[in-house]
Amino acid sequence: MRAKKAREWYSSATSDSNGIGKSIAKALRALGMPSYHEVTLTTPNGTVRADVLANRKRGAKSEVIVELKAISADATRPSSIVEAVRTTLRRHAVFAGFIQR
Repeated sequence: MRAKKAREWYSSATSDSNGIGKSIAKALRALGMPSYHEVTLTTPNGTVRADVLANRKRGAKSEVIVELKAISADATRPSSIVEAVRTTLRRHAVFAGFIQR
């Protein structure tokens, strides 16, 4: 029964990655960590849209970007997942100024 429910949840969850980010931000807020979903951040190097932005309250710049990858059951080939992660890491590296565009 649990496996069936999990399969049903997974198929709907991967079609609404924004909903997953919203749920994670809500859960972090309930734990006392200010968090927001779908936040656009800008630096002189570039712009990134964070799936979830959380603030650890430990210092002036203690923001944490939570990047989500919801992969549909049809696209679980390792090469597809690697490429999605590689693209995200590149965007964040440009955003932080580690590499050029």
